[in-house]
Amino acid sequence: MFGAGSIASMVQTMKNNRSLLKEKTQAFKHRIVKDGSFAHNKLSFKKATPRELELFRRKLLAEKRREKRIRTLLWIIAILLLFITLHFISN
Repeated sequence: MFGAGSIASMVQTMKNNRSLLKEKTQAFKHRIVKDGSFAHNKLSFKKATPRELELFRRKLLAEKRREKRIRTLLWIIAILLLFITLHFISN
């Protein structure tokens, strides 16, 4: 039978790889759960003032405008290069 040795080595390699993997249950063994709640994992976020929200909004809008200008400029350059290339190819 041809290839029996390579198949056997493939099966052996897969068994070895499987034995090297961590058990799925070991990933959560370090956690200690008391009464079923994860109170120690709760996140707390700072409340933003209306002024901070307005500043953040303005900053995001300015960044969006800047990105739109850059994208438009890149499209214009790409179209110009395409027309120049087509002009030289056609002549």
